[in-house]
Amino acid sequence: MVDVKEEGQQISKELTNIATNADVCILGFIASYRPAKISPTKTVSPEVGLSEEFGIEQAISDIKDKWPDVEKCFVLLNSPGGLVDSSYKIAYLLRKSFKDITIFVPHVALSGGTLIALAGNRIVMGPMSQLSPLDVQLVTEEYQFSMKSILTAFQRAVSYFTKVDVDDTPYPWQLFAEKLNPILIEECSSELDTMWRYTKKILSMGMFSTDTKKAEEIAKKLVYDFPTHNYVINIDEARDVGLVVNSYTDYSKIWGVLREWLSIYAPMSTDKHFIRYVIPSKN
Repeated sequence: MVDVKEEGQQISKELTNIATNADVCILGFIASYRPAKISPTKTVSPEVGLSEEFGIEQAISDIKDKWPDVEKCFVLLNSPGGLVDSSYKIAYLLRKSFKDITIFVPHVALSGGTLIALAGNRIVMGPMSQLSPLDVQLVTEEYQFSMKSILTAFQRAVSYFTKVDVDDTPYPWQLFAEKLNPILIEECSSELDTMWRYTKKILSMGMFSTDTKKAEEIAKKLVYDFPTHNYVINIDEARDVGLVVNSYTDYSKIWGVLREWLSIYAPMSTDKHFIRYVIPSKN
């Protein structure tokens, strides 16, 4: 994590001008698209985790040391997501640190990245911007799938066996029922409930601070209502969900500079998010 002054001179100047004119700090939380090669046969892509927790904490601490009265923040967010708890802690810290947050998503803020995006008072999106549902994923060595799918399968079985006697049940259904793990089902239910609570909390701290019921409703939609974790929530879908979303055309000059800033990091090889910040010029 470094001050943006270490970046290219032109982009640094443009970002500083934006920060100065808008009286905001600008925070970059950027995952590249090129994974780090850690062995001849293995690569690791960036994801939200412990490194990102401490990186954001240090960046905000530095900003506050240099500008104690800062209230507004622009966030350039590009992230595939990662650990749920880490994403929540970052979103929570952002909300506790700034009164007014604008999240810019030029391309993707997925999974945990979507949770971080919800820390904004508003989200700015463009033609290729994408958020994602917040159903928690179960990751094994062989599979990655939504915990919601397990609950859906369980509910489907319950519905079936309330209508059909066990003795009349075809063998595939009996085998399916035998494979259902009650502990796993309970764990999935608890994880999804935790994500709903996290999402509701972040929304009620900022975007819907005056409408807790709205925060609850939107959190439920994002966690439970979409068919797959990979469902594309574009600008229109985000508005349909009820989120406060602005078009990139409302911030055209700022949007262009932030996209250029993103393009610096997009091709870099790394296994961590880049974390950068800008504050207004004091001159």
